[in-house]
Amino acid sequence: MNKKKPLVFAVVDQAVRSAFHADLARYLNRTQGAVFHHYVPTDHSSDANRKRYTDAYESFNTIDKGETPPVEPADVEGLLRRAKYYEERYGVPLGYFRIIDRAIGLGFSLGGYYHPQSRAAERASEFAALANTIRELDFWEKEIAEKQIDVVINGFYFEFFPAKAQGKGLRSIISARNENYYYWSDTCFGELTTLEATLQRTLVPTASIQLNDAPVLNRKQLNVIAGRTKFSDMLARIGRQLYRYAYWAYKSRLGDHYRFSLVIGSIWREWRVLRALDREKLPRLADIAGKPYVLYALQVEPESNFQGYSPEYFYQLSAISSLARDMPAGTWLVVKEHMPAAGRRPDLFHEQIKLFKNVIFVEPRESGLELVRNARAVATITGSVGHEAAVMGKPVISFGRHALYGMLPHVKVIRDEAELFPALKWALSDKFDAARAKENGQRYLAAFREHCFAMDDFGFHNPHGYTEAAVAAAADQLMQSMQTPSRVEPAAGDAAAFAGLAAVRKQGAGLD
Repeated sequence: MNKKKPLVFAVVDQAVRSAFHADLARYLNRTQGAVFHHYVPTDHSSDANRKRYTDAYESFNTIDKGETPPVEPADVEGLLRRAKYYEERYGVPLGYFRIIDRAIGLGFSLGGYYHPQSRAAERASEFAALANTIRELDFWEKEIAEKQIDVVINGFYFEFFPAKAQGKGLRSIISARNENYYYWSDTCFGELTTLEATLQRTLVPTASIQLNDAPVLNRKQLNVIAGRTKFSDMLARIGRQLYRYAYWAYKSRLGDHYRFSLVIGSIWREWRVLRALDREKLPRLADIAGKPYVLYALQVEPESNFQGYSPEYFYQLSAISSLARDMPAGTWLVVKEHMPAAGRRPDLFHEQIKLFKNVIFVEPRESGLELVRNARAVATITGSVGHEAAVMGKPVISFGRHALYGMLPHVKVIRDEAELFPALKWALSDKFDAARAKENGQRYLAAFREHCFAMDDFGFHNPHGYTEAAVAAAADQLMQSMQTPSRVEPAAGDAAAFAGLAAVRKQGAGLD
């Protein structure tokens, strides 16, 4: 009798998720016999993780991202032939892979000019950068084929397109943008392709499901940033960076990081911008009460869930200009800055927005959720306000084309500028069926929750802030997304899978 081939996973690891990924690998190895291979971008990280998580992975690998700094290719014609091959194979321009690179692709962050840059990125030519792109695609094509990888965990463009071309899958753990729920996306755009089918069979919940708060991670991050107006805080952050860069200089690893002067400059600019926003005394929610408005919440640039989730459209100032131009008379466009973007914007970016007479630039510390509740409609590219508005039954105008909620009747996806004015009139019309939209929003959230799992207090602030039950739930959702049940008998499976897990985690984290 032929033995069934075990599932083979490739995990593209991140520091904040390393412990969780290792626990997930251990769990699925015990319950499914699954094999996991570990991938990180540097040899240093690979060696460190090999010491911590030897029991969790079959192999530890360093991703080949090309030369640092990028090197001019000897055979440009051969490079271009390879580039054209991949563009045909994947059906997208290789510029997509540049968009998601914060260093080489910073030019695509039109609202993030002051994000720090490395010397290597500054000096790289077009062909040198292209050579590195090809090297990384070659690497993943070879790894997926040779290791017979079935699913890449936590990958992005460089992993998704080679996997898709070979008929393999990708699953990335994504914040559900409500409380601390997460889901497994099955594309590099944050999509969940099975959600629409789930929605079609989902009835309106008998009890209303509420959006209670922002994710744990976001809430704590915003609280930290809000306190960065203190001069002492700025000096402390600069001191920490001095220590880090001294260590990297000692280890001869400065080339792997952003330029020191630009990092220090970004800390200073953030402090200066936050202080300026405080002095302005911008309008609060109470000040715009009674005004009919459409909300646009600015997003951080560069950011993978911005340009990466909407490679077709990532032009925030253009979106605001178009909305201001097409806004029906008597309705305001309310624009809210996102605190983590403070200091990254080009000079006079906010002042340009304030020049529009029908735009109200509000206090960035105002609750985005409450601004959504009081809006007539919401416009967004990939922001969480779109998800929140869709759940509440508010009309949504989405410039992004991959929104989870894009199938809802009260969401209009803009693919052409000529569609915007009719969409705004529809959203603001007295004929808009708000009751039906609220029902559909509740159905959508109930359907979405079927694909979600809670991650307790997990986040950058607490990488170990999840329970064993959260790992089991994540594994269940992962396997269900692949149409494979993860456990025959859940209770017994949990007990067996987690026998001694706490001790293994403690040892793997180097706590003994």
